[in-house]
Amino acid sequence: VQNFEIGPLRAEIGARYERTAVEAREFDLLGTPDQRRSFNAYSASAGASLAIAAGWRIGVDFSHTERAPTVEE
Repeated sequence: VQNFEIGPLRAEIGARYERTAVEAREFDLLGTPDQRRSFNAYSASAGASLAIAAGWRIGVDFSHTERAPTVEE
């Protein structure tokens, strides 16, 4: 996460990368095979606000988030 402040403008950005490996073992009773999968998940956010009067700010935020599925999914 990185913060910036330039006069009345305040901004913040952040990013994250995660690599996950999931392994499920064979289970004959349910008919599930051995499986190994890996996932790359990315998350990012950005926001900014502007001071418009004493004690008042107006702002906007954007974000994108991913997650890897669990073994059950």
